[in-house]
Amino acid sequence: SNARIENNLIVENRLLEPGHGGGVQWLLTIGAPGPELIGNTIVDNHAQAGAGVYADGEDAQARITNNLVVAPAGMSAIECGDYADLSAPIVRHNNAVSDVAAFAGLCGPMPADGRHGNRSLMPQFADGSWRLAPGSPGIDAGDGTAAHELVDLDGQARVADGDGDGPALIDIGALEARTPGKPGLD
Repeated sequence: SNARIENNLIVENRLLEPGHGGGVQWLLTIGAPGPELIGNTIVDNHAQAGAGVYADGEDAQARITNNLVVAPAGMSAIECGDYADLSAPIVRHNNAVSDVAAFAGLCGPMPADGRHGNRSLMPQFADGSWRLAPGSPGIDAGDGTAAHELVDLDGQARVADGDGDGPALIDIGALEARTPGKPGLD
């Protein structure tokens, strides 16, 4: 389908049997439009491959953008299979973290140098929430043209100046960081 999965917390899911895609998984058939996975926080999901995201099938038109994906030890974060084609989905402006493979299969290896906006840097979360803490990687690091929603998962403005340096840019993940120094938000 051409589903849009945007602004979600996808946390602590476990497959009961070995499998793919502990958080999100798709297998697209020939000619199927691809889904868009945009601005989600996908953390601590468990699967044999692609603990956070596993994309497979004819998915060259699918998009994985502005997602924060943190895999448990020993598991890949974002993995793309080669069933039906050898093209990976469009993977841009994600922060994927894993001790074995942040980006694996046809989606990897992505360099940790920010190519296409992708990175692999451990985030810090604010006060026991899934919101990025000040100074955390992913603040003001997303692609604003990919987002469709005007507010984040908590109903806050989807685009804010989370690092306090002037320009308001979208964050990676489902929640915008609080703007430093703004009354009631820091």
